[in-house]
Amino acid sequence: MPDCTADRLRKLIAGYLGVDASRVTDEARLSDDLGIEWLDQIELVLIIEDEFAGIQFSDPPAIELVGDLLRYIEMTSTQSNLISAAA
Repeated sequence: MPDCTADRLRKLIAGYLGVDASRVTDEARLSDDLGIEWLDQIELVLIIEDEFAGIQFSDPPAIELVGDLLRYIEMTSTQSNLISAAA
């Protein structure tokens, strides 16, 4: 995944939470380290869908770490690109 995508996601999460982007590491737990509760996570998912074209969380896996979220976006983006290329 390009670093710019990871940086965009980190800045988006940091801005949403009002924290320094340096706290939003791949190993940071959304709930324990960043204090995101389930309702906040739903709102954050909607914001991410708006920010990243082609990303949808219709059936999101259990996401605990920022790195999990980055991998999910990468996987979904790759699948979306493959579908677009095949069409």
